[in-house]
Amino acid sequence: MHPILFKIGNFNFYTHGFLAVIGIVIASYILNFLAYKKGLDRSSLYDNLILAILFGIIGAKLAYIVLYREQFSSIWQMFAFWNGGLVSYGGFILGGVAFLVLLKKQKQSIPAWFDLLATAFPIGLFFGRIGNIYAGDISGIPSRSLLAVGGRLSAPAFEAVLLIAISILLFIQSRKSKKDGLIFLLFLITYSGGRFIIDFLRADPAVLLGISLGQFFSLAVFLFSSIYCFQLLRKRRKPHVA
Repeated sequence: MHPILFKIGNFNFYTHGFLAVIGIVIASYILNFLAYKKGLDRSSLYDNLILAILFGIIGAKLAYIVLYREQFSSIWQMFAFWNGGLVSYGGFILGGVAFLVLLKKQKQSIPAWFDLLATAFPIGLFFGRIGNIYAGDISGIPSRSLLAVGGRLSAPAFEAVLLIAISILLFIQSRKSKKDGLIFLLFLITYSGGRFIIDFLRADPAVLLGISLGQFFSLAVFLFSSIYCFQLLRKRRKPHVA
């Protein structure tokens, strides 16, 4: 593990944070390129992304506070963002809502933009998961397997592989799909389904039937997105009336 990338005086530059920033930059570039190819209005793209990222960080922190409030003894500790403690789903939700609201205000196509976001986002998140590993987050069940990291089957490592596979799949599918919103739904289905399985490797406490709260959320996302995807695929264009 290599949690600290380098130091300048008493100030530490953390590998996880560095890789997370790299992931954001690469995902933003990919999103900008895909939007250019699709002919979407990119004039407010980076402003939208900055606001969505800020709200995403807030959402991830709030979710961690709600789920692990017993770890904090003061309000100051709760909002010390530099000490870590983020729940990804909270960030996805609040960041996604912020991005949606901005697009709606700008009268842009929400399904089209979210399709492109779903294609670029897994690449950015991949770098974040690699950062988790460097930071020492190798949460998982003990194992002597060749796939083990530090003696454990690391959930972040498996998720990193899942994200690359999802990104490749969605990029290929996006070249064929003519239904706006389908790629985003496929991302929700594949990611939530994969997370549900991978989270069995984590040490999160079970709330019912051996399933953690995070897994219940993944299952809910998987079911609802599958239903909407099925409905979207069933839709037929109305016949043209002369």
